This record gives sequence, structure tokens and C-alpha cells, in this order.
Amino acid sequence: MEAAPRSVKAQGFTPSPSGALGRALVRDLALRMAYLESCERKLSRATFSPWELALLQMNSPSRIYRGLIEAKKRTLGFTQIELGVELGIHARKLRGFMAGEAPPQWAHLRFLCPRSESHRLLVAIGFLDTLLRRLRLSDVGLSQEILQMAEAFLPGYRQLLETFNGTILHRKRNGSIGRESRDFKRYVGWREHLLIHPGFEELIRAGRMPTALWRCHLFALRFATFLDLSQAYFQFSDDENDRHLEKMLRAAERTSKGRPDGWIAKLKESNPVVAFPVPANRW
Repeated sequence: MEAAPRSVKAQGFTPSPSGALGRALVRDLALRMAYLESCERKLSRATFSPWELALLQMNSPSRIYRGLIEAKKRTLGFTQIELGVELGIHARKLRGFMAGEAPPQWAHLRFLCPRSESHRLLVAIGFLDTLLRRLRLSDVGLSQEILQMAEAFLPGYRQLLETFNGTILHRKRNGSIGRESRDFKRYVGWREHLLIHPGFEELIRAGRMPTALWRCHLFALRFATFLDLSQAYFQFSDDENDRHLEKMLRAAERTSKGRPDGWIAKLKESNPVVAFPVPANRW
């Protein structure tokens, strides 16, 4: 990622402001969190409940906070002032949560979560909301994007792991290479297979993720091409949004017949200069 601005500059482009880098890193973090949560749910034999999936259908964290507060008031039979007393905060602060002025603390979110439900997904939403505010990215639509990505990714990937079978290779005593098919649990338990993102091929296919930009992030995460992705951010994004980057990625998908690496070819096609050539061997 540190090389991306220099790479773009070497090719005659002006690197984008730091806001573009922040958006790239937040999207990457959100996708990694969703991947790990899906894996952990599969390993613990837990699913995503209808209540959790309903959270993801809301288009902003503030709507989620409002719904939680209203539901808790009904459940306890409290007024807003009484609920504020129970949480140890002023009722005015509760109104701020509902209006999207500030995110609740983790302890507040865990209290507002129904007792029969896991608070993990809710706390993750609160964490990302807080992070976006700290990075001053909360007003660029990223929160809504992340919720849309999670709604498409979490149940889809968790379901995919139910039928996943991966092939591991190992050397036999006679020196030959053996192949063995294993389900997800036994597959990820073999050496470092958890780190190579089993089953991502199904999700990378166009249509399984909400936008070309998120499909691009999924491909970069699976195949470790984040340097190429960061170069695309610095070249096509601006301080306000990633509209031009999204347009380039959609065009690359169309011209490459939906190939998940089509955007990389498009990027290299428009930038034939190699920024960091490998030095010739002098020996």
C-alpha cells in the first residue's frame, strides 16, 4: 500500500488525497471481519439469525440504533428518560444515537441487544461506525455500502461453507503426491488453509457481491493483489467518492466477460510503464 502513491506518480498521475486510502482500508477491513465471522460461525455450528439479518437490511447505523432503542423501550415498558437512567446516560444522548449524531458505546449496544440474540454482529456494526467517524468518512455512504456487502456476504458465505470440500496435497512415504478431499473444518485445520480463504471462488463471481468495487476487494483479498487495487484507488478516486473507480471497474468486467481479474488487465493496459522494474542480475 505504501508503494501505491509512488507507483501512480511514476506513471504520470497525481495521487489522490488520503481520503481515498481511508476508504480502501475500511472496505478491506470490513470484508476481512465478515470473512472471519462467517468462518467462526461455521466452526461453532452457529448461523445468522433472522434478527441479525434484519439489522443488515437497514440502510444506516442510526436506523439500527433507533430500532434497538424503540424495541427496548417497548420490552421494558420504559420512557426514554427511564431507559437513559438504566443506561446511565442523559435522554438527550439517546436522542443523539437515534439521530445519527454519535454511536453508542459497546456496553450500550450489548444492553440494547435482545437477550436471546448474539451481540457480535451488532458490536461490529458499532465498531465500524465509530471507525468511520474517527476517519471522517461517515458522510460518504460507506456505512450503507458495508451493510449491503455484509447482507450479501455473510449468509451466502456461511451457507457455502456447509457444502465446501477442498483438496489438500501431501507427500506420501513413497515420495508421491497424495490428494485428499476434506470438508471445511478438516480443511482449515490442515496447516494454514484458513488463510487462503476457502470457497471464495463462488462469491467472486459477478452478481454475488453488491458492486464491482466490492467484487474487486474480494478478489484482492483472495489473491493478495492489494497493491494493484490501491493503485486503482489512487489513480481513479478523488477526495469525495469513488465514482470514477467504480465506473472503470464495471467497464473492465463488461469487456472481460465478467472475469474477476479483468480490472487488473484494464489497469495495466492504460498504464504500460512498470513503476518498479526488477533489477537485472549482475552476477
